[in-house]
Amino acid sequence: MATAKKPGKGAPASAGPVRQKKLTRKEKSAANKARYAEVRATSCQEVREQRESRLETWPRKQYNASDVYRGWSGGKSKSFEPPYTKELDAQLFDLISVGTSLDTIAALEGMPDLPVLLRWLADERHPLYKTNSRARALLPQLWEDRALQIALNPAVGVVKTKRQVLDKFGGVVDVEDVREGDNVERAKLAMSAYTWALGWMMPKKHGRQADPSANQPNDQLKALFDSLKSGPV
Repeated sequence: MATAKKPGKGAPASAGPVRQKKLTRKEKSAANKARYAEVRATSCQEVREQRESRLETWPRKQYNASDVYRGWSGGKSKSFEPPYTKELDAQLFDLISVGTSLDTIAALEGMPDLPVLLRWLADERHPLYKTNSRARALLPQLWEDRALQIALNPAVGVVKTKRQVLDKFGGVVDVEDVREGDNVERAKLAMSAYTWALGWMMPKKHGRQADPSANQPNDQLKALFDSLKSGPV
């Protein structure tokens, strides 16, 4: 029976089991936070897709609800104002949180007409006032994701151009050129819209100051701090 040869003096030793480095508490916390953020982003995206798919299949009203605001009632004597229930509040929160416009909401079956929505939003005592604030607080994250997707994913489109050329008999022939490519101009327009909206909603993060005097020193605060530093009289 052949015995196993021992490695020579210069031979490398056999690789043993690799021991994983033990993570510190700070590293474990960072890994858990990153995993939680990934799961939360995935779940939020799934919820948004469900809300938007539901919006696509939502039946529309038979009349133009936005025209009620302009004085045309479409055969209606007054604006449609349903009772404000918990179910309606949840539906409005879902619609507003995914960026659905008020005109689109007013055109959905069972939703209040546009004048009613505007009146509810203007009343600070109405439940929709707070629901609208909570729903719109989620829009910056949604618009950041959409702006990133517009920048990374090409918007494939078809560009058609017409021109006139001479055929071999000397006649004029209309020729249509069809070219498929990335619709860069449309992507620029969408990015400009998201940049403008995010700049006004989050000026500190996205670089637009809604109030030019925000960076100027506050004289009242300065006087208050000076009086505190001087101590009691």
